[in-house]
Amino acid sequence: MQELSWFVMSATFRGEIKMKQALEELGVTCYVPLLHKLKKTRSGIYNRVVEPAIANMIFVYASRNEIQQVKTQFPRLQYHTCRENGRNVPIVVPPKQMESFIKATTVEDLNLSYLSVDEIDLKKGTRVAVVGGPLDGVEGIFVKVKGCRAKKIVIQLQGISIAPAIEVAPDFIKVLD
Repeated sequence: MQELSWFVMSATFRGEIKMKQALEELGVTCYVPLLHKLKKTRSGIYNRVVEPAIANMIFVYASRNEIQQVKTQFPRLQYHTCRENGRNVPIVVPPKQMESFIKATTVEDLNLSYLSVDEIDLKKGTRVAVVGGPLDGVEGIFVKVKGCRAKKIVIQLQGISIAPAIEVAPDFIKVLD
């Protein structure tokens, strides 16, 4: 049996939620980070909506063989890839990073925002872990975000151009080596 991994997959435009439901019906574990927003309707009324935080992206926890079988049923489900040694290789997120990512994006009532790589400078960041509170154990990079007074922790996933940034009080921060 092949090892289970977190693969970064692409669903069709605005099809992340439907794809997640279809995969879960087949018994495949998957995750789509959601964002709660207020959206203005044509009549001027604001409604609270839940939509995927990262467009066209779904994280699937399965073996490579399982994904290949699922892809026969859902041909529009595609791997996100990166170039490695001249080849396109599927992006696989390490379990510890994915655990931190899921924990950080599912805790409610946090000052959570999603930043593009252009908005953060990861080279200057220090690897940190959160100690205590609802984010206990989450690892990330402590950064100063352009145009924002508060310092935030960024959970950067390898090969992904968008990262969640969470405002965390310095009292809950432990520097990692």
